[in-house]
Amino acid sequence: MFSPTEILVFKALGDFSIVDRLSHNPATTGELVAEYAPQLVRTAVMKHLDVLEKAQLVHVERIGRTRRSHLHTQPLRMGPPSGLMLDCGRMAEICRI
Repeated sequence: MFSPTEILVFKALGDFSIVDRLSHNPATTGELVAEYAPQLVRTAVMKHLDVLEKAQLVHVERIGRTRRSHLHTQPLRMGPPSGLMLDCGRMAEICRI
């Protein structure tokens, strides 16, 4: 059984492209939307950032109406708990957003 935090991390990593982009430097939501258009619309980017923030992989700095997202890799450095066995079918079910 996965912890709630582990489930959030798995969901957040379901689409790794935004995590990869933020690993280079922070970005505002508008910058991410501009970079990923037309594949992702604003609501999809915001939903993904929300999942990343809940998983504590992204810190969102709010300045007025602007949201700048910074990657926070500490949850990834902790590694899986001992004895964790991945069941691909279960992971596919868990990672549906």
